[in-house]
Amino acid sequence: MKNRLLIITYYWPPSGGVGVHRWLALSRYLADFGWEITVCIPENPDYPQVDDQLIANVHPAIKVVKVGGFEPRKIASFMFPKRQGKKTNLDNSLETTKKHSFLQRGMIYVRGNYFIPDARVFWAKAVKKHFIQSENQFDAVISTGPPHSAHLAALDISKHFSLPFIADFRDPWMEIEYFEKLKITARSKEKHRRLERLILSSASVVTTVSPSWAELFRSKGAKRTAVVFNGFEPEALSTVEPVFSEKFSIVHTGTLGEDRLVPALFSGLERFVQHRPDTREQIKIEFAGNTSESVKNGFHCLAPESVIDYGFIPHQSAIELTQRAGLLLLIQNNVELNVLGRVPSKFFEYLATGSPILIIGSTSSDLAQMVSGQPGIFVVDFKDELGIERAINESFDYWNSKERFDRAHFVEQFTRKSSAHKMDKLLKEII
Repeated sequence: MKNRLLIITYYWPPSGGVGVHRWLALSRYLADFGWEITVCIPENPDYPQVDDQLIANVHPAIKVVKVGGFEPRKIASFMFPKRQGKKTNLDNSLETTKKHSFLQRGMIYVRGNYFIPDARVFWAKAVKKHFIQSENQFDAVISTGPPHSAHLAALDISKHFSLPFIADFRDPWMEIEYFEKLKITARSKEKHRRLERLILSSASVVTTVSPSWAELFRSKGAKRTAVVFNGFEPEALSTVEPVFSEKFSIVHTGTLGEDRLVPALFSGLERFVQHRPDTREQIKIEFAGNTSESVKNGFHCLAPESVIDYGFIPHQSAIELTQRAGLLLLIQNNVELNVLGRVPSKFFEYLATGSPILIIGSTSSDLAQMVSGQPGIFVVDFKDELGIERAINESFDYWNSKERFDRAHFVEQFTRKSSAHKMDKLLKEII
């Protein structure tokens, strides 16, 4: 008889963006390993990005249950019109250094103090009610956050049926980069802290994406933690012909808001073109994802047409873009407890291309330790413009050689299938 697993996740195809990929892949492999899987998702979700291509990646044996619930964030779509065809996402206002309007300040305050832990809390209550009123059909429950309200639903379901429970944290709770921007009162902060502690102490296992975050959750009361890396799909890269772009292309994929604006990147590139002026016309910057205007406008040393913003594109198209890059850019956020453990999904896809990678962030982070000694990977501090210039200079010369770094042995440990094997083992241990 197959083990039966309930997965509660807000993000699911056709949702685009980074939040969907971890459990889309893990659930597919777990189904291949023999698990009978039910995935609970929202009936009327508020997805900032949509990627219809991902629907084909859902395992055909997975049962998907849709549960409706009030979505207060949808109010923002009526209060703020679309700009340049882009759907309004309230999170974006937390990533800007510009002064918020009175209405935006009010909405941020309400979000942080009245929707705890987040605005999906009504959906989570509906999920709890749906499954508790149903006959138990499961041997274990997994929730993945953010939104962390999903953990509250999983906790109540696990208690009601006496089931083991895994709380999967793709991001921290109170150390997430925008938490302190939510204008949270001391009373509300204590409620966040109490709920976080309840989840961490109640879960059979707390899984997360990096060692530093695993240690963070242990320090807050988690009984057991495990690191399950996001990983990458070798098959997604193998379908792309790895041909370099005709120009030296510096590529960034994913969200790049004002909270990741790094002046040293602009000055480091400017130093490079000043020392090697013949390269100016050979360079282009390419962004795929939600990119701040302040970031795009910072490359004054290049012609405006050399800075290209594709906006949100399907995940497979983003992979194709990384395969053509001369240098892949990864900028961490400068939030102490967050930056140490942030190991994003795109990092593994970057690794597998064999192209040079420039990581701007903490030189003592998990990410920096993971890549120590690996060829063609530069880890520099947020203010190290000389280090950035050196990385661009060496990467440009390597691009001219039309070769790639051989990281095959290193990256094979980071496939999503390997991560699924670890999750499979954890589940069997707690059942």
